[in-house]
Amino acid sequence: MIPPRFIKSEEDIMATLREITESIIEDIEYVLKLAGPLASGDPIPDTSIYHLDDFPEAGWKAQEAYDMAMSNDEIKDTVQTLIEASDRLSAVYTMLCDLIPSRDARNYDFYTVAAILPYLTFTLDALGEIRDELHADMEIADAKPCSLHDNTIYKRIFSFVAESLADRAKRNVTVAGFRVYAMQQLRKFSLCEAAEPFEFSFSGVFSTLSCRFDGELLEVSNMVNDAGNCVTTWNLTIGRNGDIYGNIDTDDLENIEGMSLSIDEPEEYCYNEKEDN
Repeated sequence: MIPPRFIKSEEDIMATLREITESIIEDIEYVLKLAGPLASGDPIPDTSIYHLDDFPEAGWKAQEAYDMAMSNDEIKDTVQTLIEASDRLSAVYTMLCDLIPSRDARNYDFYTVAAILPYLTFTLDALGEIRDELHADMEIADAKPCSLHDNTIYKRIFSFVAESLADRAKRNVTVAGFRVYAMQQLRKFSLCEAAEPFEFSFSGVFSTLSCRFDGELLEVSNMVNDAGNCVTTWNLTIGRNGDIYGNIDTDDLENIEGMSLSIDEPEEYCYNEKEDN
């Protein structure tokens, strides 16, 4: 296992997280196989077959994942699931310490067994769901056709979002919060992680430059006012798989001087610079 203090790149972080995830999945499957038969509630003729000395210790693995997440927001959801798995594995261990002696056929302790079994069953079901969720997450990661991280067009739009909002963020707390939020969602989008929508635009006398993200598609477009009619001069859309549709005029991304900002989504960041002046 790579100690977090030696991790230098995002690739190292993701590789280490995958290693931890696979190890905890193995721990869960071992515990499900071990504890599953105990959930029936009947006496066990020979409790010596259950060796709790070999019970997996997932706590240090979850801690290592947590340490990495402290400097990487993009893996926090997965790490939270790993921490929950570790907590539930610890709970199963505590229950088995009480349950195995109580299930001895020579001295069957019905009351202790009856008190523990419902929570044991619930916890094992929860662990099974966590295992399936972690498997699904890894399958999604494996199925990524590409990463947008190195996509030139994506990086240009990311820079536009970060830079176009920077000056206004210094003067307005709502814009500052939205800027951080939008950049976080774009980073998640680039890694094929679940991301939330946002939408904002810059409007001038003759044109409107819009940036919209619906959680799956990132769209940037420019419209001009032509004799009272709005005409789209260019439109570009990027999908999660890196497919790009349309075209983009990067000069328009750099020419927002004198234009007014409007934030339309999400609701908590709604803002109209014209009303603010």
